[in-house]
Amino acid sequence: MLVCCVLQPLTRLLKIPEERRALTPPELRFVGSTAKRRTNCSGRRAGKSFSVTLWLVEQWKSRPNQSSIFLALSQESAIKIGWDALREFN
Repeated sequence: MLVCCVLQPLTRLLKIPEERRALTPPELRFVGSTAKRRTNCSGRRAGKSFSVTLWLVEQWKSRPNQSSIFLALSQESAIKIGWDALREFN
């Protein structure tokens, strides 16, 4: 029984796609949600931009030619935030 309890977190980790392994549990819940509309209300430095960008990239891969919106205070800040997060995937 003890071996099963020790291995359970590891087997759960193996089922997560490789790009999602860097996410925290709240980010995984957001990215894995199947809700039609989602919000990500977290504090500063919580990984919101990274998790939203990952989710957008996954959606673009699964549904080519779809339109998506990434909102920020200005176009300049949206480009800076979005590109910084995309560079981390490379």
